Amino acid sequence: MPRRGRLLEVMVQRLEEFMVPEGVVVKSPEVFYGEAGKKIGEIDVTLRGNFGHCELLVGIECRDRPSDGPQGRGWINQINGKRDDLKVNQMIAVSTTGFTDPAVELANSSGVDLLTVEDISKLDLHGWFEVLTLCWTEGSEVVAAKAVLNACRSLGEDEIVALTGECRIKQKRGDLIVIVTAKRSATDNSLLDLRLDFFDENYEPRKMPAGTRFTLYGLKDSLDEEQ
Repeated sequence: MPRRGRLLEVMVQRLEEFMVPEGVVVKSPEVFYGEAGKKIGEIDVTLRGNFGHCELLVGIECRDRPSDGPQGRGWINQINGKRDDLKVNQMIAVSTTGFTDPAVELANSSGVDLLTVEDISKLDLHGWFEVLTLCWTEGSEVVAAKAVLNACRSLGEDEIVALTGECRIKQKRGDLIVIVTAKRSATDNSLLDLRLDFFDENYEPRKMPAGTRFTLYGLKDSLDEEQ
């Protein structure tokens, strides 16, 4: 079984792959080693890319701990320490439970960006979709499953950056896990780009058999229109 919190890390990895410019390498997780080959640290998701003559490293730490409530200063301090130890240019903290006011204050003063991944039911979804159903067809088998969606928001900005979610399709050989990512189109802000990534129960990438088809059904805004 995958460790707790791995789903959020995979979602963030796929979201970043979908959004970053060409040439930026996204990895999850990335393990760091010292000169003697001994492990000195690990970051949930990393982005590496060349900007001009410089290679920049961005680290993203993720937490999905509903029982903890909003994340506090302690976690931000840990992230700052990891940035210094591993020589990371920029750190980002992603939480499914938000952040306390002291944590936000410390993050702002130390240059850590904050993102939340939260339930879409309480948000204004103008221009996005509320429901996504995937209809899986393989041979004569047809299965429909609904994706559980969440909104990714940058703290301090009252707008959705992207939607991300998970859909599980039951199969005889084990669950098929579909990670859904949606973002604004780079060419037309009124349109959405959608990406689907497929995994097994351990969140290892899975290839689809020949002849497999997916049909998507969704609701845009609050209108009952089949997409």
